[in-house]
Amino acid sequence: MACPNATSPVNLSKNTAGTCNLKCDFSQQYTVSNVNAENKGDYIRYTLSSLTPQATFNKEQYNVSELRLYQPSLHRYGGIQCDGELLISHTNVKQNTTLCICIPIVSGGNTVSIIDTLVGQVIDRANSNGGQTAISISNFNLANVVPNKPYYNYTGTLPILPCIGDIQYIVFDKSNAISVTSKTIAGLKKIITAHNYSVHKNPNGIFYNENGPSKGTLDDIYIECNPTGSDGKTYASTNDTQTSSSTSSASLTQWLIPLVGVILFIILIYVAPPLVDSIAKSMIKKTPSK
Repeated sequence: MACPNATSPVNLSKNTAGTCNLKCDFSQQYTVSNVNAENKGDYIRYTLSSLTPQATFNKEQYNVSELRLYQPSLHRYGGIQCDGELLISHTNVKQNTTLCICIPIVSGGNTVSIIDTLVGQVIDRANSNGGQTAISISNFNLANVVPNKPYYNYTGTLPILPCIGDIQYIVFDKSNAISVTSKTIAGLKKIITAHNYSVHKNPNGIFYNENGPSKGTLDDIYIECNPTGSDGKTYASTNDTQTSSSTSSASLTQWLIPLVGVILFIILIYVAPPLVDSIAKSMIKKTPSK
């Protein structure tokens, strides 16, 4: 059932999205996992065996909690839906927050992809509501599924009841969709029903990261980048101002100390000899002659 007050899913367009390169920094550290699947009637749910942190978003670690495959796509791209969409839900390891990676799926692939295999085995062994199966695929790794391409980012609610929460969405563009064969899409439509979720307006804004996933780790320095306004200016936060001030003070100290040392050295060179000579002459005059 759709939610009238939801702020997700949304319609995406590069023409209306703001810029977000550092504030929405995403990197992945996915590992090899076993996969299990369950047919939920209107989507396929996949779970992984790996429990180690698998992704990083703005310096926060996340574990993969589940994958969901819908048909057609939940998000629209310029008002148009794709054939399907894969949602990879992540849970923050320290806080009760969620990160959702969304990848559109389109028909037209000429070769069998990983998604073809994930869907094909559910079609063969779990093709009715409630059916479950272990996926037989060697060395499955989400690193081979998530595109290393630019993406959209926004904060929104769950698209399903109770339609609450502040979920961080990372959505890849239709131009970077995963291609599957037409046979896979036809089979998918037979085993799960089409969802009825509509798109919503999002008051928080939608942004676009043209750099795509970074190769950063938790040891990297995180620099927050704020959304740009309609005039193209970046609005700095209080934290940014404090950080900039601290950095400026540190830089001033680094070059001021050597400068003071040089000045003192010059003074000693030019002032010390005349001073010593004057003191010596004064002492000679005060010494009584024999």
